[in-house]
Amino acid sequence: MAKFNRRQMLKLSGAVALGTLLEACGAQPTPQVVEKVVKETVEVQKEVEKVVTQQVEVEKVVTATPGPKEVVTIVATSQMSTETFTNAVTRAKDLLPNINLKVTNTQIVNWAGYSDLVITQIAGGEQLDVIMIAVEGVPLLGRKKILIPLESYIAADAGAQATIADTHPLLLSMLQYQGKQLEIPFSWNNMVMYYNTKIFKDKGIDPPKPDWTWDDFIATSTKVASVKGTADDLYAYSFWGGTMFGMCAWYFVNDTSPLTDDWKNSNMLDPKVAETLQFLADLILKYKVTPNPSGWDENGQ
Repeated sequence: MAKFNRRQMLKLSGAVALGTLLEACGAQPTPQVVEKVVKETVEVQKEVEKVVTQQVEVEKVVTATPGPKEVVTIVATSQMSTETFTNAVTRAKDLLPNINLKVTNTQIVNWAGYSDLVITQIAGGEQLDVIMIAVEGVPLLGRKKILIPLESYIAADAGAQATIADTHPLLLSMLQYQGKQLEIPFSWNNMVMYYNTKIFKDKGIDPPKPDWTWDDFIATSTKVASVKGTADDLYAYSFWGGTMFGMCAWYFVNDTSPLTDDWKNSNMLDPKVAETLQFLADLILKYKVTPNPSGWDENGQ
């Protein structure tokens, strides 16, 4: 609604009163008086129109200008200790003052159990907006619509786009389900091999070369190992402490895997799988450079 100030209302009232007074007196106004009244009335109308226009423009601006943003709470969960994210939460508050970021801990025994706990929390009405989960959980939570595609969020966020551009495509593809990006990489497992530089030096063995082969590995291991069935036995290599990770690296460097590429079926009939298993068995049984898992205390070593 348009509003008038006191001065504008008095001028408008004066013009109306003058017209009423002339009419009441019954006098015949001279052309000069009529011209004056008409002129003043037109001027008042212009001022009224101007005020109305200004008021409408103000209302448009007020309506179009968003009010202060309300604080939005975002809850993230991880299998890691919440203290791990203390610095990240602090930075988030500085960069995004309208976001109240909270990080909770969801216990993990294995990734399947972790996924079940996440689903249970959501089904129980708990707020979970962001989760940290390994690649194993992507198909499960994607199929159950727990994870949603991130493409639209990435397109609207320059920072996310910069992160994606700086991330290896292979890491991104592993976190996709049915062609949709359901996660952004947080960290990944690199397969590396450590060797004891002191033992190599004491035995006069050259450090491994970047392009060494399985045959080179066996030759080096036989030089390091000294296994005679005594308490002083020295093994060259053990892959048991890494559980499946200790074995899967050997499959990968042989361009194979116990599972098909889509992880849905066994790939154990692949000749390269048998070749890899035979190589690992030979390290134990033939070359005796790797301990038999039976009775082996990996952590104690």
